[in-house]
Parts: sequence; structure tokens; C-alpha cells
Amino acid sequence: MRREYFKVIFFSIPFLVVACSNNDSPVETATLTVATTTVGDNYYQGLTMQIGLAGSTDVVSESIVDETGKAVFNADAVQLAGKELWFCVPKMVKFFHTMTAGEASAKAIVLPDKDAGSTRDASGLKNDWIVALYMGVNKGGTADGVPLYWATGNLMAVKTNAAGEPSEVVCHIADAQETIEEGTAGHDLVGLDDRLISNVPDGYVNMPAGSKWDQFAFGDPTGLMLYDSEKTALLCVDGKQMKEDKTDIAFDICGDARFDAARAHLGGLWRLPTCGKSGLNEFAAFEDDCEEYSGILPDGKPYGKMSVSFGLDYTYTVTIGGKDVTINTLRLPAGGYRHANNDYGGVAKFCLYWSGTADPTGTPPYTPDNSITQTMPPFFIAFNYGYLSGVKSWYPHPRSSSQCIRPVTE
Repeated sequence: MRREYFKVIFFSIPFLVVACSNNDSPVETATLTVATTTVGDNYYQGLTMQIGLAGSTDVVSESIVDETGKAVFNADAVQLAGKELWFCVPKMVKFFHTMTAGEASAKAIVLPDKDAGSTRDASGLKNDWIVALYMGVNKGGTADGVPLYWATGNLMAVKTNAAGEPSEVVCHIADAQETIEEGTAGHDLVGLDDRLISNVPDGYVNMPAGSKWDQFAFGDPTGLMLYDSEKTALLCVDGKQMKEDKTDIAFDICGDARFDAARAHLGGLWRLPTCGKSGLNEFAAFEDDCEEYSGILPDGKPYGKMSVSFGLDYTYTVTIGGKDVTINTLRLPAGGYRHANNDYGGVAKFCLYWSGTADPTGTPPYTPDNSITQTMPPFFIAFNYGYLSGVKSWYPHPRSSSQCIRPVTE
């Protein structure tokens, strides 16, 4: 796989005269230069790069990447200071970053290595850069259409207040080191051991500040695991996980901030991917032998050490203008699971990822997996992508099950 190498570029960009005022005085508009790779293979060269504001797919400006790996945009860098921006090479990669005052003053910004994944800021609680890769899957799981970009890491939650108080949570996309830790047995993430208090609305209340986890219940926007005293499957209604006597049941929570943890914590257009018995299955491309998405075959391959698998690697060859440009790798660590009955495990064994789709057909009955023997009505169920017993596919599980979340964006 090609790697990217970066260095800060110092330069002076003059103002561009783009119009005249009523008194014939020139009106000046600042430019912004975005630097990509400057050493080694410049596979961005000649490609169109776009920039825009997070929360919208509208393109603010676009430019062609030159032979030095730079693109110059007609955009006022000073006005963009403090705003969350995206930088996109369509159907390759999309970067998200809040422009700093220093970058705005210099009218220059340097993109990170797409293959190194998302990064965190100095606080460690939020992302400096979120990197999202195109993997040959478009919105709704279609072969063509609006490109879908997958975050390079899972959603991670960090408790920010002291033990004994109701938990306050900040979420970010996992960086490369966190991704390694997620799929490694013995990691220190809460939720996959007995430190978590089960059967209470806030199982993290006794955990100290800095406690971290990557397991979330379906439809829980708080970032916490919610259980009830009866250990029954819970439903998402009115922004909460509710019991079966509620009739207003949400079956599609993608992009709904009341239920979708990715949208609630990352904002913008981030959301859970779709899955399940629907033609809008965005996880379908990661199933075994899915010929409809032949562009990303072969299917995910386990990675790890010796006979221990830490998760799955999916690779997609980016082809633009009939030319193979680069290879994107999406890593899904085997983060395991936790169920409402305090059954937990599967680290370095099971890849289980929530979609934003519950049962869209309403067709009973389901017996989700071997750990739950009773047949469950469809409104207890939501679909996840899973790697179980060597088979990569989507599966139904109780909504109260806590699993990993891999956000996507358009």
C-alpha cells in the first residue's frame, strides 16, 4: 500500500482581485492553499479536491491538485477560522477538521496521511482530524449514487467528570492506537469486564474521569449503556430506551440525533450505516461473497498476531479515470459485545457493529443468537454487521445489546 508523507509548507499567497466596487476600488478575496503529499508518489495530482462546511454537502470551492501536491482555493481563510470544514477528493477520501486561527492567518493547511487514520487534539477528548474513506459503497448501499465515506475508527466515549456523579460523556473517533487496543484482549476499556454496573440507567456512575468505552446500545444517544431492572430488551422511543408497552417504535434511526449516537455526538452528517432486510443495506458490501460489490472483494481478512485475530481489514482499490490511484484500508477491530444480562466478551474474536436499522419488515419471529434462546418479537430487534464463526454478514440482536459503532458520512 502506498503511504503518504507530509511536511509543513511555508509560502505567501497574494490576494486575488475578483471584482470591483462602485467606486472602482478593487475588492480582494483571500485564498486558501491545502497541501497534500509532497514526497514520494503524489496520487492526488490532477484530481479535483473540494472543500465545504461540516453539516452540508454543498461545495464551497474546488481546485485541482498540482504536481507539488497543493491545491489553491478561492476561499477566505480568515472567515473560515473556527469552522469545521471538510476536504474531499470524491470517491477517495474525506477529511474533517476545525480550522485554527494559525492556519487561517497563514492561509494554509496541511492534510494528514489518510492511511494513518483519524487523530485526536491535545485534550485527547476530541478529534483534531477525522479521516473517512470511500470503500466502493454509496448511500443506500447502491452501486452508484452519493458516495459514502467510512470513519477510520470506531466511536469512542470518555467520561469527563468524577466518580459518583451522573456521567458526562465526550465522544470521538478512535485513532490508530485506540483501534489496536480495541481488538486486543486485556484492553482497559470499560464495559467488557465487571467494572460496569449493570441494570441501572448509568452504569458508569462510579467510574473516574477518563474512563473510556466503545460499546453502545442501539438507539441510545447518551453514549451510556441503559438497562432496566427486569433485564428485558429495551426500545427506543422519544429519545429514550423504553419498554414494549410503547407503540411509537423507531425502526430507522440513521441520522436522527434523538437515537443515533454518531449524529448526536459528532454532528454534521455523521450517522450509523444502514443494514438488515432492506434494499438500503450499506453494510452489504462487507458480507461474504457479495458480488454486487465486486469492487471491494476479496472480503475482509483477519489481522492480528499468530492465530489471534484482532479484527478485520477491508481493502478497496480507488480507480479514477480508469486508473488505479491508491488503496484504502478500513480496519474493524474485534471489540466484542455486552448484553443486558451482563454477558460480555468476544474481544479479539467477534466484530459486532450496530447499524441504524431495526427490523424494517416487522416479520416475526427472530432468535437473535445462541446466547438468547427465547424467540423475540421484531420490535426488540435491530440489525448489526458481524463476524461470527468465520462468517461475515448482518445479524439481528436485541436493542439492549451493546456493540461498536462505525460512523459514516456523505
